[in-house]
Amino acid sequence: MLDDIAKQGDLVSINYSSCTPGGLILQEQNKEPLDIYIGDGALPIELEDEIIGMRAGETKEIKIPLEGSYGAYYEEGVIEVQKDQIMDPDVHCTVGEQVVVQTPDEKKIKAVIKEVKGSNLILDLNHPLAGQNALVKIELLEIL
Repeated sequence: MLDDIAKQGDLVSINYSSCTPGGLILQEQNKEPLDIYIGDGALPIELEDEIIGMRAGETKEIKIPLEGSYGAYYEEGVIEVQKDQIMDPDVHCTVGEQVVVQTPDEKKIKAVIKEVKGSNLILDLNHPLAGQNALVKIELLEIL
């Protein structure tokens, strides 16, 4: 029966969770179901499109790009700087450590140390989630 299938404009009750391919949890499973109207913009369009055609009790796992939220990954965002330009040169640095750097226009931004090359640091100014996908598990509990 067509009434058993979620369609645009339906009020549905869902649970969903999301993580990166590396396992970083972005959204925990809801404690309470989330009731939404499909198409009202409460969820990213990619998720709403996946709910259309689902039946109550059905679960889907999908991949959605995070570029809309965190941007694309740009190689130009990886720079090499002299360590003493951004911190005390005697401070020990490790790969993966987050540091705050100041831009020429005095804005402060976060960067991740990708490599330590003697007295220089290779910094990644991209957001840690830039260019990644989210793995989303969505369960349609009920079509209300």
